[in-house]
Amino acid sequence: MEKRERYYEPETFKKITAQIQLNAELIAAIERDDAPAIDALVEKGAQVDTINNQGTPLIIAIKSNITNAVMSLLQNRANPLS
Repeated sequence: MEKRERYYEPETFKKITAQIQLNAELIAAIERDDAPAIDALVEKGAQVDTINNQGTPLIIAIKSNITNAVMSLLQNRANPLS
């Protein structure tokens, strides 16, 4: 069986990379308990229900007891069931 390489068009690769960066910035804002930054990043397109090795942004905020971040994520429609 032949192994196929995955190839992304440069524009697609840029979009994926930008999304990953936004989501990483969202996690950093959560860790700082910076609700205005969380709101701004969500407005820019950061995904409130993205999942990384620590869980979703909401789970990260809850586990760390970062109250302002939890409230901001819920106000930005983070799914508490995901």
